[in-house]
Amino acid sequence: MKKTNIKVEFSIYKYEKFDVEDISEILNITPLETYVEKDKFDEVPIKETSWMIETKYEESYDIRNQINKIFNLLKAKREQLKKISNEYGVNMQFMIVINVENGEYPGMFLDKKFIEFVAYIGGEIQFDTYYF
Repeated sequence: MKKTNIKVEFSIYKYEKFDVEDISEILNITPLETYVEKDKFDEVPIKETSWMIETKYEESYDIRNQINKIFNLLKAKREQLKKISNEYGVNMQFMIVINVENGEYPGMFLDKKFIEFVAYIGGEIQFDTYYF
């Protein structure tokens, strides 16, 4: 029987071109993937430029387990992220993707330190929830 699983993505994106290599250098993090405006994904033109890291899907009943993996990687880089946000005019987003299996819902609590961090860098939080 499958169990509820969760992944968390953090992306920096903009609907114009920006240098994704600059982002990697500033943060000293290699992204999982990048897209540059006008690239194609499954033959469909991409309308934004993005830089992204993420966790893998993991069985979990508390979204904080996956959030903290990304948060712990980024929290010491808050000043760099704020600078990127201001200088490049990009959007920053944490996406929490939840696959609910067998009606087993995870705990969905965001702690104050994480919320303050997201607000400081000018980021957003999005939830995508799928029911199986």
